Amino acid sequence: MTDVENKDFYVLNDVASYVDNNKKYKRPLHPDVDTIEINVDSLKSDNKTLRFSPEKINREEYSTQSYFRTGTGFSNNKTHSRKSEGKLIEERIISGQFLESVSVFDWGGDFGFYEKFRHDAEKYREVKGKPCPHVPFFSYVPQYSQMKPAQMSYYFYLRDELRSGHYPLSDLSYVLLYVYELINLGDDSDNYRDIQILCALWSAYRTVYPVLDKYLSEWVADYCLIHSVDLPSVVTPFLPQVASRSSLKEFFLEEAYKASSGDISVFTECLIAACSDYVPERSRYLTDDPSLLLKLKSIFKETVSKLIAEKSMMFSPDRRNESLVKRDAYSGSLCSYSVKKRLFVKVCSPFRSQDVRREVTEILRYCENIVRKNAGIRSRLTVDLKSEIKNIIANGSSSRSDDETYLALYDAPEGELSIEGAINLENISWDSTERLVGDIYDDGTEEEHEEEPIGTISFSDDLPSENAAHDKSTDDTSSFFDPRYNDVLLKIISANGENSPSFESLCRDAGIFPDSAASEINEYFTDVFGDIVLENMHGKYFLIEDYRDQISELLKMGGDPDETG
Repeated sequence: MTDVENKDFYVLNDVASYVDNNKKYKRPLHPDVDTIEINVDSLKSDNKTLRFSPEKINREEYSTQSYFRTGTGFSNNKTHSRKSEGKLIEERIISGQFLESVSVFDWGGDFGFYEKFRHDAEKYREVKGKPCPHVPFFSYVPQYSQMKPAQMSYYFYLRDELRSGHYPLSDLSYVLLYVYELINLGDDSDNYRDIQILCALWSAYRTVYPVLDKYLSEWVADYCLIHSVDLPSVVTPFLPQVASRSSLKEFFLEEAYKASSGDISVFTECLIAACSDYVPERSRYLTDDPSLLLKLKSIFKETVSKLIAEKSMMFSPDRRNESLVKRDAYSGSLCSYSVKKRLFVKVCSPFRSQDVRREVTEILRYCENIVRKNAGIRSRLTVDLKSEIKNIIANGSSSRSDDETYLALYDAPEGELSIEGAINLENISWDSTERLVGDIYDDGTEEEHEEEPIGTISFSDDLPSENAAHDKSTDDTSSFFDPRYNDVLLKIISANGENSPSFESLCRDAGIFPDSAASEINEYFTDVFGDIVLENMHGKYFLIEDYRDQISELLKMGGDPDETG
């Protein structure tokens, strides 16, 4: 195959054929070439070179023709056409939480693509490998015919290891080749065993080759639906990441829901990853303290559990929107058309609605606000939720918290008071005190120091007095704080109501940049209050109401935080 001047086309010179008595004979110039499949519209009239365009074709309506060389040009042998739907093979009722049924159809076409690969897979399926050194192998679409003998030997050895649950060094092309083999032999093998092998190698190599999540999140779902096998439990630990990548997220949500069995942690993780626009792990407050992230997910889990029990919001029967998802099985994989199927999956999921996605997002944001409040963080996220939903979340978070569980350890034990027990407890306390502070003293003896008479202590001339420090603080504040910032803050504090001027408009009127002003104001008040006072929400800055009175008093005092005490 060589390039031509037009880079969108290529020349096929691999096959020379001739006709004798109306029969087609092929004399391939390369042993791996069987036939030529081209788009009819791309055939050129000069009959000297055969070209095809790699542009995408409508898979629902297109036709291809096989051509062979004659003495005068090319002749047509057979036309293949893609039917709308193939023959119905099986219709199966699932009756799950999010999946109702699946219908499996033949692909509906008569194609010869990748039939040689399937033939080779059947021929090599029982070949045993022997231990041998690793041989690198790379191919965008790996096939047996592309490998050299040393690579074939290593592949057979690797395949035996994968079948026995061992996962040695492997290139991605070897892994994909075995995946293609399992897919193409799925109609004539032990599907339960093969799906276990497929998901186990997925779990073993996904961290090394993250692209496997993209491919196998689709192909594993197709395999399970076609062959009616359950998703192996080895996938459960990374179900949230898989659900967010798959175009049929209901399949993995269904598996996560079935795997809950009383604990819906995995299911709620899938909801956060696949059905929300908010990523709690990116919150600057939660990343600084991982325990806050765990509390948020705990509150969210309790909320979802209540919604499921009460069949409320997205779990209400009225929100279960039925839809029919049509998909081509094993799309993007090397798959024989005798194995390729067409799937009609009937889903009853609320999570394809943008309104439900927004609800999940807002619930997560409100859960984080509760965590921030309990942690003493004054800034809040803007949330648009109905009051009854807020009550459900608040009630779910009102159960005994981690702090209350900790304080419960110090509750007085039940029973009669004992003087002897109190004395023992005091002795234990003094022993603990001695262990904690004993290292402060060298040998337990006190050094003698000459006492200084009272009233003789004086400050060094190099140290500033208290008043000097106070004056310096005031001077630093006045020099740091641009007077225009004071005016903007005072106008914001004094303004109330919907028609109040925005921070941005006040900055523009004062001739300063809003972002620079907000940055410097927040930097100053972080040193004073330990928190920012202007929060950026949707590209605009808003004053945090909790600090309104303190800022007003501080500005009136000239910017000295000690005066506001």
